[in-house]
Amino acid sequence: MVPRKCGSPSCPCAQGVLKHQAMILCKKVNGRSVATYVPKDLWSQVRAWNREHKKIKRVLKDLSQIDEQIIRNYAGDKRRAAAVRTSPKVLRPETAGRR
Repeated sequence: MVPRKCGSPSCPCAQGVLKHQAMILCKKVNGRSVATYVPKDLWSQVRAWNREHKKIKRVLKDLSQIDEQIIRNYAGDKRRAAAVRTSPKVLRPETAGRR
C-alpha cells in the first residue's frame, strides 16, 4: 500500500492534505523494476495470490535444501567408498592364519 495523489485538482490530495491508498504490484523484468497498479476491487484477491506465492517460494526453498543435502550425501558416500577401495587391506586377527 502506498499513498498516492488521484490527479483531481479539486481533491484535498492535490494540496497534499490527504493522499489516497493505492496498491502497486512490483516485479523485476530484465533486472529492472516494473510496477503494476492494482484496482481497489482486486486488492483482496491480489493479497491472496501474494500469500500463495510466498508459500510456494518457501516450499521451493525447502526442496532446494533437501536436494542439496541429497547431493552432499551422495558425494560423501562416493568419497567414503573410494577411500575404502584404495585403503591398504588390514588383516583381522581371525583371518590372519588362513591362506
